[in-house]
Formats: sequence, structure tokens, C-alpha cells
Amino acid sequence: MSRGQGVDERRLRDALADLQIALEKRPSRYEAYATMALCYQDQGNWAAAEEAWRKAIAANDKVPEWHYRLGRIYASRGNRAGAAAEMERAVTLAEAPERSTPPWLFDAHFLLAESLRATNDREKAIRHYQRFLETAPTDNAYRRDTQQALESLGAGKGR
Repeated sequence: MSRGQGVDERRLRDALADLQIALEKRPSRYEAYATMALCYQDQGNWAAAEEAWRKAIAANDKVPEWHYRLGRIYASRGNRAGAAAEMERAVTLAEAPERSTPPWLFDAHFLLAESLRATNDREKAIRHYQRFLETAPTDNAYRRDTQQALESLGAGKGR
């Protein structure tokens, strides 16, 4: 480990300790769980990050980015049903008319489509793959995969 990594790791541990103290003093500061989840993700402690995101969401399930981040963890750990549920909630909240479009929304559509395809929810998968294509940057590496997925679902270019 380089010197810089040791400093970063120490800062993460200190931040987590401070956040834990803040929660002990005021348990209603549920935003601290989201910050803790980010720290755990930086450490690669996915189980602790997952638990912290769940606690943050349990206290306030109206923050789309929290659902997106938990959904990404579920997707990376093979929990397709969990990923689909969290991504669907993230997309629904993020696409509310009063919200500005978050930078991660296209990725949420892709991950949701992948989860739905794996669970054989063809129509919804198609819809979210199409939304991905509408919202993703033109140079996104997953555009080709998305086109292939749409074709395999019977919704290729001719549809």
C-alpha cells in the first residue's frame, strides 16, 4: 500500500467513526447512513455499504440516487430481483417532472433492463433498453450490447 492509500484509508476510518458518533447522538440523522455507504464503497466493503444504503432508504425512500447505488451493489452481487426493484424505484423517482435529470439515469435504465431481461420481463426490459438508448451518450460502450439485446428480444431496428 502506498503512503497516499494509507492516508485515504485512515481518513475513511475517521469519517466512519465520526458518522457513527453523529448517529449515536442524533439517530434521526439518517443521511449519515448514505455517507457511510459511500465510505464503505470506497473501502470495497460491499456488505457494509449495502446495509448502510438499506438503512438510509428505510429512513427516507424518496432519494433516487440512494436506490440507484443500492441497485448497483445488488446487480454487481448477482441479486437480480433486488437490483430490478431498486433500479425501478430510482428511475421512477428520478423521472418525476419536478426533478432534473441525474447523470446516472441512463445507467439505471440499462441495469434495470438487464435485470428485467434476466427475469423474463420482456416488455419492460425492451422499454428500459430503449430509454437507455435515448438517454445514454452516443459513445457509451453498452450501446452495441443494448442493440443486440433488443434484437434478441424481438425489438430490433425494425420496431
